[in-house]
Amino acid sequence: MNTKSEHKRFADFSMPAQPYGPVLVSRIGADGNVLPIGRVYQDFGNEEGIITYLAFDNEGEELFPPTEDWSEMENQFEKYAKNYFERAEEIKKIRLSKNQQEQTINR
Repeated sequence: MNTKSEHKRFADFSMPAQPYGPVLVSRIGADGNVLPIGRVYQDFGNEEGIITYLAFDNEGEELFPPTEDWSEMENQFEKYAKNYFERAEEIKKIRLSKNQQEQTINR
C-alpha cells in the first residue's frame, strides 16, 4: 500500500536575487514549462520582527490579503496557479466576443 501522499505542485517559488528582494512565483505547466505569475514581497517593517508577506500578480495588482504565515501564502499561490490558465482562457474568450460585437456594431 502506498502511504506516500502524491501532491501535484502548480507553483514554484524562487529565492530572491537579493536578501530583501521579492520571491518570484511561477506556474508549473503540465508539460513542465514554467511561467512567471507573480511575486511575494516581504515586509520587515514590523518592530516585533514579524515578516508580513504581500502577494502581487505580474501587473502589480495585489492578489491576496497580506499574511504573516508563509504556508498560507504558498497555499494561496498553489490555488491561483492551478486556475491560472483556465482564467486566462476565459478572459481571451470574453475579449474575443467583445471584439466581435464591436466589429459588428461598426459595420
